[in-house]
Amino acid sequence: MAWHHHSALQESWGRLFGLFTFGFFLLRQLLPESMGGMYPGFSDTLIFTRWCLVTFLFVLFFHAYLKRTPALALANRPIEVLLPLICAPLPIVMIVLCQLYDQHGWAHDVMVDLGLQRLFAPWFETHSSTRWGLLIMAIGEVITIVGMWHLRSSFSIFTEARALVRSGLYRYIRHPLYLGEIISVWGFAVVVPNTLTMVSAGSFSVLQIWRAKLEEAKLLQAHPEYKNLQQATGFLLPKLYK
Repeated sequence: MAWHHHSALQESWGRLFGLFTFGFFLLRQLLPESMGGMYPGFSDTLIFTRWCLVTFLFVLFFHAYLKRTPALALANRPIEVLLPLICAPLPIVMIVLCQLYDQHGWAHDVMVDLGLQRLFAPWFETHSSTRWGLLIMAIGEVITIVGMWHLRSSFSIFTEARALVRSGLYRYIRHPLYLGEIISVWGFAVVVPNTLTMVSAGSFSVLQIWRAKLEEAKLLQAHPEYKNLQQATGFLLPKLYK
């Protein structure tokens, strides 16, 4: 009886946490200064498209917490709570730190650090890198949205197991959300190519892969048949052969 009470309490607090978190970011996204404010001079179709994608993604996250199904296996280890809490806000922290990094004159172009500035100078002296970076970010966000559209009520920030999803991108890869987020973060590193963004993007990628591995262990605990899905689908990329 006490275990059921603890589970219900954890579910309730988890739902409130998710609703508050994504409700906050959704409201922040709707502020006038959020659209195009990060990239002066690029208030065009690409910026507007990305704003729409990110806004819709926060809507999906918020809706998932309103409608999500009860967990079959809750997060019961510190790492299953702490790692998602580090990963989830890391892209936003990365953007804020990068702005401070640049404002205080600490930034050094990563190509300069690697001694490749002459080879890549024509690229970074134009707006090409920003355009391509924004496009990469948009592609990552589209992948995340498509994955989230099928995941819906099975979504959770923490390492939990709910109903298995086998539709959409989940027919081919097991972690489309993480793939999309990783692509988006590397897109930002192309927009702002300095040492901090490269290190942050690399760290985020490693942490997300670790997070996905923890989730797979949790899903196997709740769904022994998940083993068949692991054999039939790719981890982050589709399998070329089965």
